[in-house]
Amino acid sequence: MRFSSRSIIYLLFLLVFIECPLESKSATHSLSPYKNVGDEDSTVFYRQQVDSLKKLVVKAFRVGDLTTMKAYTDSVLALAKEYNHMPDIFSAYTNQGIYFSNIGQYDSALAKYLTAIDEVDTSKIDINLQITLLANMGNCYYNMQEYGRSQNCMERVLSLSSKTGKEHRAIISAYQILGGIAHQQGKHEEGLAYMQKVLEKAVSSDRKNKVLAARNSVIYSLIKNEAYDTAATFTKETLLMYDTDNSIDSRATTIIYMGEIYVAEAQYDSALHYLDKAEKIAFEYSFPKKQKSIYELKSTAYGAIGNQELANYYQKLYTQADRKLAQNASAAVQLDIESASKEKRQAIKKLEEFHVLNSQRNLMVLFFILAMSVILSVAVFRYRIKRNQIVADSDLLYQEMKDLRDENQSLKETMIALNETKSEANEKNRKSSFTEKQSKELMHKVLEYMENKKPYLRLELNQSELAEELDLTVHQLSEILNDSFGQNFNTFINLYRVETAKQLLRNERYANYKLMAIGYEAGFQSKTSFNRSFKQLTGYTPTDYRKVQLRS
Repeated sequence: MRFSSRSIIYLLFLLVFIECPLESKSATHSLSPYKNVGDEDSTVFYRQQVDSLKKLVVKAFRVGDLTTMKAYTDSVLALAKEYNHMPDIFSAYTNQGIYFSNIGQYDSALAKYLTAIDEVDTSKIDINLQITLLANMGNCYYNMQEYGRSQNCMERVLSLSSKTGKEHRAIISAYQILGGIAHQQGKHEEGLAYMQKVLEKAVSSDRKNKVLAARNSVIYSLIKNEAYDTAATFTKETLLMYDTDNSIDSRATTIIYMGEIYVAEAQYDSALHYLDKAEKIAFEYSFPKKQKSIYELKSTAYGAIGNQELANYYQKLYTQADRKLAQNASAAVQLDIESASKEKRQAIKKLEEFHVLNSQRNLMVLFFILAMSVILSVAVFRYRIKRNQIVADSDLLYQEMKDLRDENQSLKETMIALNETKSEANEKNRKSSFTEKQSKELMHKVLEYMENKKPYLRLELNQSELAEELDLTVHQLSEILNDSFGQNFNTFINLYRVETAKQLLRNERYANYKLMAIGYEAGFQSKTSFNRSFKQLTGYTPTDYRKVQLRS
């Protein structure tokens, strides 16, 4: 049972979003480091406006009104740009990314995060805001199954958090994502170690709902490690901890895990007892992903006890649930914009009254009201057509991934051909510490690792790290790169990074990305190194290459 994207995003919001983007002191004090805004009244007006809007953003998110949350966040961004207030700009882009993550549009969320990095000088941004953005970006990559990039973001979260002198709350989410990645890679013992850290941090927070969610993460890991006896004991202890104030979502997850454990231990009557309880909760509270898991487990249990009729029935329900979830894969939260809630009407009325208080800003008030009306109208329209685009988008994404694999394979074949050419030229003068057979094997090992693990996407990758991951010494790695490909470490890594950048520059989905964002995605740390390497290896600057591709 895989972690649901919605539960992880909500956990990130609870741990990070409320504390950092909306309440950060660096975003609520003097504007003077960023812009001389004129008289004191103007400064006070800006601060009152933004602080009021931020409170409305939090309120809208808490009641699940994502459309209103987005409208208020857009207003914060517009004001922050007018006053050139960088922390508020940075946090507003972060909050826009959180909105898109919550509705399953991870491409759009990533675009917002990368725009924040590209437009704002992060050296002037509070480190806690940077950690917030990285944590949400890592979660986004995780849900897109870009585990290498997700791991890179979360490791940077841990690194930055250690520099603050006080653990950032996002560290819990970082450990949880890193644990999930470890399980996806089959490293179940490592995954369990991460989940135990999640539980340790949750216990220290002294918040029961966090503790229960963390215990579910440990149960998940114990099941993955096939430690069913330990998992069963731990799960029963967890069930006893729930009361009426705790999350029903978390309780349902624990009950499903209990059923899954009993299925694994072939205790099917006990499994069905728990799965029946879980199914009732899933229907009552509309948990479609949980329903899918329950159907699959019940089909297995009934099949094992010989009740083929019920096994087929639940298999059919599982197939229907899976198809329905696939059709709505990019809509993690169902929006009902047409029936606006009382909370939304009150929030909008409050915002209108607040604007009217300052007569000098009447024009701005009108602009905001009209802008929000347009945004809400557009949101309704886009939501109605989005469902019809999901299948087509999925097909397009599948084709892009196929093209990417084909291009990576082409690069691999080019590198092998380069090796063969160099081997033929230097065969008579060969002075390697490896035999020809060993050299070939190590060459393929390096290429396979580059293709599958994509270490070149890590911004701070160095030769000693790569050598250690390949179980080689730095000297041996250097010798392989030189003898097999005639390249040093930096040129070899940059070849992969440039190839990745070329793929992104040719991809229409990245047409609106700025060049530095493309370079960052490909693994380059700076604009200078990106431009220099790209020019050396392609003969074009990134800007010229994009223009050529657009013309073609």
